Amino acid sequence: MPNTFVQSPIGATVWIELPIGRHYGRKYSDHQIIHMSKKHGKVSIDTVSEFSDGKHIYVDVDDLVPSQQEMRTWAYALKNKSYSLVQHNCEHVKEMLAGKPPSSRQVRGVVGGAAIGLSICRMAALGPLGLLSGLVIGAAVGLGTANSRR
Repeated sequence: MPNTFVQSPIGATVWIELPIGRHYGRKYSDHQIIHMSKKHGKVSIDTVSEFSDGKHIYVDVDDLVPSQQEMRTWAYALKNKSYSLVQHNCEHVKEMLAGKPPSSRQVRGVVGGAAIGLSICRMAALGPLGLLSGLVIGAAVGLGTANSRR
């Protein structure tokens, strides 16, 4: 099984680790990645170095898109979608490029973790600072849990 970008097939899911979360895309060619670019605010085909900014690129070949043509078709359908953390982030677009409904483990993890953290702090009858702490800690734990599943 390929475990490097160079060895991976076209359509493989790729990602880089960021200080908070991951940035996802799909291998478009041996030198390009298609992704929702926060920098450009839209779906973009960038070079590997533009995508990774010097970071290690991780690869998952379990969820392939059959062809560049299919990715181009989906990218064209998404051309008027602007970046949105909750509705059109890089993870949503990675799924949509494969013809799947938009989905983001990271967003679900943050929202779910924050809700649990807030609930625990409310049951403990903590004040506003305690509630805020529970919200932030819960969101961080939820994000970490979402990203540990891959």
